[in-house]
Order: sequence, then C-alpha cells, then structure tokens
Amino acid sequence: MDYVYTPQRVCAKQFFFNVDEADRTLRDFQFTGGCFGNLQGIRRLLRGMKIDEIVDRLSDMPICPMSKVSSCPEEICKALIELRGLLDKGGEASRPVFGLSRMPG
Repeated sequence: MDYVYTPQRVCAKQFFFNVDEADRTLRDFQFTGGCFGNLQGIRRLLRGMKIDEIVDRLSDMPICPMSKVSSCPEEICKALIELRGLLDKGGEASRPVFGLSRMPG
C-alpha cells in the first residue's frame, strides 16, 4: 500500500511510504525536499521495520534547530501513527496530495 503524507513546519515537502498491509512492515520510504543525507540515512534505517517499532523509536525526538517547531523524525512518526489508525479502521490509506497518488519512480 502506498501512502503520501505532507509534513508540517519542516524542510521536507512530502513523505512517500510503501507498507505491507499484512505485517505492517515499511517496504520503502521516500521524500521530497529536506536534508537529503539525513533523510537517506533515515530511509535506509527504517526499511524493513514494523510501523509500531518505528513509532516507538521516533517518539519524543528533539525538534530541528532550523524549524524550531518539529523535526522530520517527529513528522515521520505522526505520519505512521495516522497510517496505523487508518489500517486499524480498515480504511483506505492511500490519499493523493497535490495530485500525487503513488510513490515516485
């Protein structure tokens, strides 16, 4: 399942998640904008992890000094909590944002 999330008050503009619905494992995470090296590192670390484990690890992260309000790990956590809630309800998790309805190629 593909899921698109628009983070708030951080440099990254969009997050793209591909999740295995059956075991809730993150297959892939991509992004637009943001700190390329840091988010590539986060991407590599998160792939293959279960949503609950990611949320546990990214909860209570410090804020980014650039935004002074949030951080990309905190926004990833928010996105996955939202996605988990949709999966729990059996809802459709894919939601287009700015015309994007699938992961970038």
